[in-house]
Amino acid sequence: MAVAEFEAHSADFAAVFTDLTMPRMGGMEVVERVREIRPGIPTILASGFLGEDDLIRARTLQVTQLLDKPLTLDAVARAVAAALNENPFRP
Repeated sequence: MAVAEFEAHSADFAAVFTDLTMPRMGGMEVVERVREIRPGIPTILASGFLGEDDLIRARTLQVTQLLDKPLTLDAVARAVAAALNENPFRP
């Protein structure tokens, strides 16, 4: 599991990129877990659909960047660059 790998080697990560909907653990939970391990790490969350509750939770969790699907290489590159520059997500 990716979170276990992050836990074992968190200093090796510059940012975390996750999807909102995944088996076993959703993206919001991933963000919560990695932030417990390493507060302040930039996080990028991708989703094909975000409801108002998701946007509120993403803001509460201080998700650094939020991407709409379908993803493009340019959008991913810009989100990663912005996340690494600590530009917070603002819906």
